[in-house]
Amino acid sequence: MWKFALIPAALLALTACQTEAPVASTPMPEPQLCAADQMQSLVGDDISNHPELVRSKDLRILEPGSMVTMDYRADRLNIDTDEAGIITKVYCG
Repeated sequence: MWKFALIPAALLALTACQTEAPVASTPMPEPQLCAADQMQSLVGDDISNHPELVRSKDLRILEPGSMVTMDYRADRLNIDTDEAGIITKVYCG
């Protein structure tokens, strides 16, 4: 009988050893170091209407078929264009 009295005590001790499940954290949005969010108004414009963009060293204009390095730079602004030179996408990288 006394063996059976130890079982609830052992179970109670084991429940104290359980760890809580980790709480899922919401990922923080990455800061826009390249200001892509401020440049979204360029989408739909012709790249030739913005000659000031070509002079920036932290800018990459990507035409269809362009060779692109895979390095990620949060401070670099990427501008994708289509065959006609229309800006289709503006993003950091």
